Amino acid sequence: MVPAAAQVDSALAYYPLNIGYVWQYHVRYTSSQGSVSYYYLVRVVADTLMSNGIWYKHLDYAADDPLDYPYIAYRRVDSSTACVYRYQEGAIPAEILLDSLCAKERDLFGDFILVTCLRVDTSTIFGVQTGIKDFQYSIVPGTPVMTFARGFGLVHRTELYAWSEPAYTIYTDLQYARINGQEYGTLVTVQQSKPELPRRFSLAQNYPNPFNPTTVVSYQLPVGSNVRLVIFDILGREVATLVNERKAPGSYSVKFDGSHLASGVYFYRIVAGSFAETKRLLLIR
Repeated sequence: MVPAAAQVDSALAYYPLNIGYVWQYHVRYTSSQGSVSYYYLVRVVADTLMSNGIWYKHLDYAADDPLDYPYIAYRRVDSSTACVYRYQEGAIPAEILLDSLCAKERDLFGDFILVTCLRVDTSTIFGVQTGIKDFQYSIVPGTPVMTFARGFGLVHRTELYAWSEPAYTIYTDLQYARINGQEYGTLVTVQQSKPELPRRFSLAQNYPNPFNPTTVVSYQLPVGSNVRLVIFDILGREVATLVNERKAPGSYSVKFDGSHLASGVYFYRIVAGSFAETKRLLLIR
């Protein structure tokens, strides 16, 4: 059933999406081990005709975003239904329904992802009293809850990773917006931001190397990941497991004690999400 025109016109304001619009977000990762934060910009830079014959707005996620979001770069809002779609690139391009801005409280919708409208309310955003809608996305991990505000778009996002060790939460809040020539909030410069999260997966060379009998292996995760870090001998037999659990984004070091092993060449290998790397270490007794 297509919503009434008046309802659609009102709902479209929950996701303003015109060329020249800018948003800046403040992201905070918090866990029992502490907190890290950074800022990133989103700009609507162009109209782009994709291979499915539909025009989308190209959203540029600035380089100061450590996570990088290329998979949500193309979006559109259907002016007849107030539904938000993203274009998914790949071998089989697809259009995926993200949000139904006309949704009422407790409405469910979606195709690949089940979305629930949790709340319809009002709030004050940058001193402006406006309507808000909360949506929960049934997607693993994180089951995010996102808040959209009329006239502003996305203003808040919460992701809870309760099953990781340590558990952590990601909060994303609108810091600044430039919409229809009007500016809201305060734009934070890259120099002020000072991102602390790693920008990419990496596995460092152990230190010291050669070692006797202990050494330290360090690695970095730009996003929360299931991490497996193991030691194996030159014949490929696993001799020690250093890490085998989900880890929050950050930099880690783990000590390896090789006192139970004979002198020789060994290897250590990390697998974290789609990232995998192997390095050599030398034990001298």
